[in-house]
Amino acid sequence: LRREVRDLGSVAGRLYAWNTVGSLLGALLGGYTLLFWLDLHHVYRIALAALIVGSAILAFLVLRSAPRIVPALVALPILMGLALLPEWSADRLTAGTFRDRTPQYASFRGPDEFFQRRQAGEVIFYDDDPTSTVCVRRPKSNPENLAIVVNGKSDGSLKADYPTMSLAALVPALMAERHERGFVIGLGTGVTAGELASLDGTREVIVAEISRGVIAASPLFDGGNLAASKNPKIRVKRGDAYRALLRSEGSYDVIVSEPSNPWVTGVEMLFSREFLEAARSRLAPGGVFAQWFHIYETDVEVVKLVLRTYASVFPDVSVWFTLRGDLVLLGFDRPTRALDIDALEERFGQPDFSAAFARVEIDSFPQLIAHELLPLGTLHAVEREGPVHTLRHPILSHLAARAFFLGQRSALPLYVSEEHRNVSLRNSLLRRYGGGGDPYPEEILEAGARENCRFLRMDECATFFARWAYDHPESTRRKTVLAEVRKSLGARQSNIAPNKIDDLQIFFGGKTKSSALSLAQAQALTDRFAKHYNHAVPFDGDAIDAIWDRCRDLRCGTARREAEGMLEDGSWTFSRAKQRGAKVPTGNVTHSLEPSPEAPDLSPEPESD
Repeated sequence: LRREVRDLGSVAGRLYAWNTVGSLLGALLGGYTLLFWLDLHHVYRIALAALIVGSAILAFLVLRSAPRIVPALVALPILMGLALLPEWSADRLTAGTFRDRTPQYASFRGPDEFFQRRQAGEVIFYDDDPTSTVCVRRPKSNPENLAIVVNGKSDGSLKADYPTMSLAALVPALMAERHERGFVIGLGTGVTAGELASLDGTREVIVAEISRGVIAASPLFDGGNLAASKNPKIRVKRGDAYRALLRSEGSYDVIVSEPSNPWVTGVEMLFSREFLEAARSRLAPGGVFAQWFHIYETDVEVVKLVLRTYASVFPDVSVWFTLRGDLVLLGFDRPTRALDIDALEERFGQPDFSAAFARVEIDSFPQLIAHELLPLGTLHAVEREGPVHTLRHPILSHLAARAFFLGQRSALPLYVSEEHRNVSLRNSLLRRYGGGGDPYPEEILEAGARENCRFLRMDECATFFARWAYDHPESTRRKTVLAEVRKSLGARQSNIAPNKIDDLQIFFGGKTKSSALSLAQAQALTDRFAKHYNHAVPFDGDAIDAIWDRCRDLRCGTARREAEGMLEDGSWTFSRAKQRGAKVPTGNVTHSLEPSPEAPDLSPEPESD
């Protein structure tokens, strides 16, 4: 600057130009290229070394009065000291503390005690690749339950998540007309690809995985995913799932999208209408597209947005549960086979399918179809207006991140209008398997009760037991199964106490005392109705009318219209808490409260009354 004071503009321009070039090269090298071979702590040391060398060069050029060897003598020991820096803790880098929304016991006792108490398990693999930080953990309590953790968030484990990862492959393969070619989005633990490839009719499974670290870790899971990394039917393509699908050749009978949660940056693209349209265009005739989703760390607004976007692309949709908080959305190229009970049961009985379902402890066909939550056609029974998630209007990323921050739990929208109920009664696989009439066979009700209780879906479990009691009041089998299930549940058995199950029978048309209800009592009963509703054994459509007809409060008329609208819209939530002035989280969160102490006696009256 001193030498070229007359041309400062040119000097400043060159300075900014070289600084921009250096920034771009530094970002490209340190933030991407070097991570093909090095981890983050290596790149950090290189960055420090570059700063030290740069400072030495600057001192050499500027400090003309000092001997020019001085900068080198100062920089050399510092550079040598970089080699002595310890590696960063893989355990701490992948701990996922961002999911702790409240202080823990050891939060203020220092990092050593804090991380020691988390007991997340031993890290047996770690890699910082250009897209992700990937590690594999072996829990101390269950060494076989290896988990893959990406950017601090668990994206699957061999034991705890096996039902989800397995059923995400098996259910669409069961319902597709053929399952010769499959496409899986997200390698993870390899269970989904392994299960799909294990079927005799499967010729090829293409897996799109963007993370080099996930691919490198895949052999570690071979002991629990049917040796997927060695299966000749499986080919892994490293790259973005969107482009990998569009660039692939031919069509697929089964496409399974099993990415991370939509609040993870970039993942929301795989829930967009454009991607769903691309996936549908790649389905073979009679093919099925399966999309994983969750109802934890989210709210009903996000769930409705995902379902609305899905329904805007696929005219035929059903929704199944795999675990308590995990869902699989199924979109069909054509629905004919999806309603063919005989064909589905026949394929279920094939040795390869039977063995695959047995690995998730599903040994009978009724047990499997008890996982259906929204029967085919229910989602489209009434046209729903509202925004959808698109690449040009990517609203899911914001809504999902906000819901994750709140950390609440949602549920499926209810869809309890008469139109929804009629479609559910007609298309429910469990009901069709039982003959489609009343009363339900005990085999069907037992399968529904056991399977919902097994996955701790206690509200639906109670509903199936209530229907069982309503249809077969003298059944000794029901009493035996209820006792067995209550014993296996331990502390959770109070959720299916006999008196609570008996109370639910009024929603199937059971008799009740005709006493007047207060507004709070009517809202409490509406809460219970919404909390326990199940499309396979739906409540009587007149039950809500009967409740509100007994409400004698002056505010009941307005509250009734509000309740009926929210029930049909799927956003009924926290009515009694709001009425009492309790502090309630914002947003449409579908948690329900337990009945208030002033709730009426719901016990069915004796037949003589």
